[in-house]
Amino acid sequence: MMESVPDGGTDVGEPGEAYLRTVEELLTLLLEEVPFDAMLEQVIALTAQAIATTDAVAVTVERVDGRTDTAAASDAASRQLDEVQRALGTGPCVDAMADGNERYVDDLTSDDRWPSELREEASRLGLHCALVVPLRVSGRSFGALNLFARQPGGLDEDARRTARSIAGPVAATLANARAYSRVEQLSIQLREAITSRAVIEQAKGILMVRVGCDEDEAFALLRRTSQHQNRKLRDVAAAVVAMRDQLPARRA
Repeated sequence: MMESVPDGGTDVGEPGEAYLRTVEELLTLLLEEVPFDAMLEQVIALTAQAIATTDAVAVTVERVDGRTDTAAASDAASRQLDEVQRALGTGPCVDAMADGNERYVDDLTSDDRWPSELREEASRLGLHCALVVPLRVSGRSFGALNLFARQPGGLDEDARRTARSIAGPVAATLANARAYSRVEQLSIQLREAITSRAVIEQAKGILMVRVGCDEDEAFALLRRTSQHQNRKLRDVAAAVVAMRDQLPARRA
């Protein structure tokens, strides 16, 4: 049977020693300055350590460019099952990321809510029970923490509670990483734009001197050349700068 748990509607119960130790280790990990993908590998190891009944773990993320992929997986089986769901466009992970609600499945091999291809693949891989906890911040899903057990019904409420405790701070870290990536990408684009503008201005100046045209005519010449040669305007400008001494000089 599949359960769908609304965001924020979780009963976390009383935290035990293992739960508190997991949270402490996780927070320590997230404060370390390590690459995000490497951090996810460590999150997987921590999840497997904290939840004894988990046989496989995978983390699905939505990249800044909108592409969704398996950023980390404990083994080939969990990665394959994650990839099959994306290929089919449906499954507990795909659905959880779409609506932001947790998914719990007693036995993937017999649940007819999804195509037979998914049931057959789960059976072939020997992964029966599944728990998907969305990595969600401010109502937005950025990924999912996927837990699998070979035993049907193998992930109890304690396992689910611990998984949620792990998913929360990981989701916040993922959101911050995405925000940083967007800022970094914007900075790179800005630097490229400034560089391109400088090269184009330099090329215009060369044409004005060598060919004897005004600024508008120089830019029009660059643009026409760019269109005719199917090359970027910046590349045409760079070529003009590189061959400045070979350009014919204007007649007196």
